[in-house]
Order: sequence, then C-alpha cells, then structure tokens
Amino acid sequence: MKRFFALLIILFIATYAYASEQKLTSAYEQELIQRVKGVFGSADQKEQLREPARPICATPIFIELFANYDKLSFETQKILSSLIRQRPDSLWADPKTYDTPSGHFKIHYVISGKDSVFESSVDTLPADGHPDYVNRCAEIMDYVWHHEIDTLGYNSPPPDDWYIPNGGDGKYDVYLVDMETGYLGFTMPEYYSAYPGATSYVVLRSDYSMFAYIYDDQYDAMKVTAAHEFFHGIQMGYDADEFEGGGSDYKPYWMEITAVWMEDMVYDEVNDYLGYLYYFFRYPWLSLKTFSHNSSDKPKYYHAYASCVWAIYLSEKFGEDIIKDIWTKCGQVPKDNALSATSQALAERGSSLDQAFQEFTIWNYFTSSRADTQTFYSEGNLFPSVYNYDSQNHSYYPVNVSSAVSLPENLGSNYVIFHVPYPTTGGLNVNFYGDSLASWEVSLIGYQSANPPWFSQIDLDSLENGTKDVYNWNQYSKIIMIPAVTDQYNDDTFDYAYGAYIDTALDVEDEKEKNIIPLIKLSQNYPNPFNLTTTIPFTVHGKLNTESRPLLTTLRIYNILGQEIKILVDEQKLPGIYEVSWNGKDNNGIEVASGIYFYKLQAGQHTEVKKMLLVK
Repeated sequence: MKRFFALLIILFIATYAYASEQKLTSAYEQELIQRVKGVFGSADQKEQLREPARPICATPIFIELFANYDKLSFETQKILSSLIRQRPDSLWADPKTYDTPSGHFKIHYVISGKDSVFESSVDTLPADGHPDYVNRCAEIMDYVWHHEIDTLGYNSPPPDDWYIPNGGDGKYDVYLVDMETGYLGFTMPEYYSAYPGATSYVVLRSDYSMFAYIYDDQYDAMKVTAAHEFFHGIQMGYDADEFEGGGSDYKPYWMEITAVWMEDMVYDEVNDYLGYLYYFFRYPWLSLKTFSHNSSDKPKYYHAYASCVWAIYLSEKFGEDIIKDIWTKCGQVPKDNALSATSQALAERGSSLDQAFQEFTIWNYFTSSRADTQTFYSEGNLFPSVYNYDSQNHSYYPVNVSSAVSLPENLGSNYVIFHVPYPTTGGLNVNFYGDSLASWEVSLIGYQSANPPWFSQIDLDSLENGTKDVYNWNQYSKIIMIPAVTDQYNDDTFDYAYGAYIDTALDVEDEKEKNIIPLIKLSQNYPNPFNLTTTIPFTVHGKLNTESRPLLTTLRIYNILGQEIKILVDEQKLPGIYEVSWNGKDNNGIEVASGIYFYKLQAGQHTEVKKMLLVK
C-alpha cells in the first residue's frame, strides 16, 4: 500500500498539464497494460528460442504511461500500479547497492531470484564484495556521465533527494533487473522538478548475454544501453513532455533519434546504430516523425531509432552542440516543440529546416559504395544504400509518370533515377508537378562514380510545379531527382507527377556561356560570435549549361577598414557544397584582435559578403 500511495503522488503531481475531457478508450487501456506487461518477461520466457530481432528501448512506453496516467480509469491505474515496478528494490527480499567510484550513481541489484545479476557469485575484478557484473556497470555508467555531462556539456538530471523514499541521496539511481528479450533497458520519469523537466531513474538488464547474436561482448550491449538511457534521463531534465500527440497517438521520435545518436557519440567503436539503419534507408518516404509500438510493422517500429541519421547529419554539418542547443530550446516551451526548436537552432547557424532537410536528403544518397566520408557522413561507407522502386528507375525516354509510388510523408523523400543512355548528346529536360497542399524541395544530382557530383534543384512556383534543363548529361551515368516534402506538421502522404525528355539542344555553346553569370551561396559562419575557430559554409553552382565546369573561387577575410586579413580559398571549384574553417589568424599566422570581420566569396562574376564577430 505504501508503494502504491507513493506511485499516486508521483504521477498526479502535474495532472493540470495533462487534463483532458476526453477519456481514453477501454481498448487503448488494455493495449497499454499489455505493453507494460510485455517489458517484464518471465524467467521461462527468457530461455525460450525466439526469432532474432533487434531489441529496442522501452522508455517510450513509460513516458506514455507517465503522460496518460491521470486519464486512465481507476481499475487500469490499479493494475498498472502493480506492474510498473516504480522502484524495483521495493520488491526485492535482499536488495544491495553499490556507489560508483565517481559518486554520481547508486546501482541497485540482487544476487538471487529472477532479477539476479549475471554470474552473481563472480567477484574477482576487484574482489570487493560486489559481483564483477556490477563493477563493470559502474565503470560504464561513470564513463557515460563523464562523456555526456563533463565533455559534451549537458545538464545533469535533476536530483531526487527531496523525496526520501525515491533514492533520497542525490545520486542517480540505476536498477539491474530482468526484462523481456525485446528490450535493452528503459528510463522511468518520476515527478516534475521544474516543469517541464522531471526526475528519473534508469533500469538496465541484469544480464545481456542473451544478445550474443548481435554483440560479440555483452558489455557492448550494456555500454550503448547505458549511453542511450542515461541520455533519456538528461532529456527528461530538459523536457519530459517532448513528444508529439497524446492519448493513443504518441510519438517521442526526437527522444529516440537523439538517444541513439548519443550512443555513437559515447561509444563510437561499437556502432550499434548501424543495425537500425536499414529501416531508414529502405523506407526514405516515411516521415522523420514516424513512431509505432506495433512490432509486426518493423519499418515503423524501428524508424525512430534508424532516424538517428538526422541527428548525425545535424551534428556533423553544424557541430555537435546543435543537439544540445535544440534540447535547451525544447525545455523552454512546454509540450512538443522539437521541430520549431530545430528551426531556431538552424536559423542561428545561417540555415533553415527546409534547407537542412533538403541537404539531408542529398547526404542520404552518398552512402555505401557512393560514400564520400570527407564531404558527407563520416561513416557513410558503413551505411546502406537509399532505396528506390524499380518503377522509379528510368532508362527509356520520354518519361511521363502521372502518380508516384511510395508517396512521401511530411519530412520524407523519394529518389527518382534517370539513367543516361550511351552514347547520347544534348541534355535532359526534367519537369515536376507536386501536390500544392505540401511544401516541396526538389534536388537534382548528376552522378558519375569517377567524377565529382553536380548539384542543382528545380525551382518551384506557387503551385509547386517547376522545370529544369540538365545540359551535357553525358558527363554523368545518372541524374537523380529527390522530391522532399518539407512540411513540418501536415501529417499525410503527398502525390506528385513528373516527366523527362531528351533535348539535343541542351549542349554548351560559347555564346551561351558568355551570357551566363554563375551563382553562389554564402552562409553565415558558425559559431558566431566565435572564440577559437569558426566554420564558413558556401555553395558554388551556376546555370545548368556551365555548372559542370570548375569556377575560380576565392574566399577572403577583411577587417573593418577593408584590409585583407586572410585568404581561405583561392582555387578552381566544381559546383558543390563546401565548408572552410578560420582559426582567427592572418596570412602570416598571427592571431588577430577581437572585433567585426567581413568574409567575401567570389566565384566567376558573382560575389557575396557577410560579417562575423571574433570575441576573445
């Protein structure tokens, strides 16, 4: 009764935040009960032969329960109160604890019964009265804290020391328990400390050895789970309500996207996230916001974990601090605002969500055998190739498709391939007709494995229609069109039509080139203001009949008097997306003073200038 009363206090503290006139259906409540039950498998279930599947995080189940508890019927609340295992040690006959060497964590465990830790009698490394499994867990948790908080600079989770029955000593609590083999661990939110932030604790498995079909070393499984679940605890400290929807339509996609991302930030050598990526690259038309508890629908069940590539793109393009910046902004607004927080963080870096998502879809083409680990994903050679249907591959012209297949959802994309016949002359005229209810960005890539790629886009009118001429397409083996829906909130699928025909007149002539002024795009440096170093992104592109040609490109730094300080770029550049860093030193290697500086990009006849601030 004491545990049940404590549970009610915890889960009713902020009922005002979830008040709803609409009751949840009985069918949904039964489904939620079954999902909670499904986390804790019985001992005989653990030993059964099971079809190998990728285990996941159970945290979304308990966040959903936390958010919906006040809307559940009293009978369902009563059932769940006996299943939640709010603090597992309250169910143990002889609970034991171990404070990690750093003093940040208290690990709770038992050495007998269903939740007994792996090889509970082995106590050799060191022989300190605690099983070696517990010692390894302590080492891992301390390393995770050091990396996520001390190194990356995230806020530590709020302490639970004001509520004595729940830990009470300010250390972050970790429980080692048995659970069903489909789950690696979970993080339990408890109560709001400074709304929308909440306290929490982590539950890890008491044994990871059953995952030998995935991990060579069970402690690799513990490592990535500890990094993942502790980051959930950090997330809850910023915003425990960061999920879209509610009731039975619940999508904590941003929590899972960034928790899987954090696994690779902390334990890059394990590369556990690669096991999920198939479910992103095989289904690029699914929204970044896709989330499902239905394990029989694997593309949607695993999609939030596979979508960690979005966080990888953001951190590798704009710096790893952008994820922390987004979570900070999430905590400034109650309820779901991950996309608007991302938009704000990108705007501060001279970009936008539309621009970033469009570039993200381009990065996603350059994986596997097409990977360029200097320009795109640093581990892109390990990723799967993005998928497109056979009907989206075209080798015969003209092409006229009145309705696309695998219609993209919001923040989803397709990949349409126009194969270049050999021999051929001229170029390709490409037409796009998008659903006007959506916002689209349509990229074009000219690809030939032996040469640098060519990038462009189809400019669309107010009806989301546009056309583009690709000159001299025989320089490539294929032209890739990437329609991407950049709508953030319109949850639907969107149709489009397209066509393409060969135009032999689309070749380069001297007179045409004389009238073409190549275009460029200079983005805002980041960070700005900066102290030690800053990065300047820029794009070189032109009209289609010249954009496959290199352009003399320069990027120079000037002081407020107009004096040249530093030459960063002075070379021929093929059309593409580039970044260059400046360390605040002049052409002689001498550090310059604090102040305003201008950077000027010139390619061909086109020039752009922006300013930045150096602060020491």
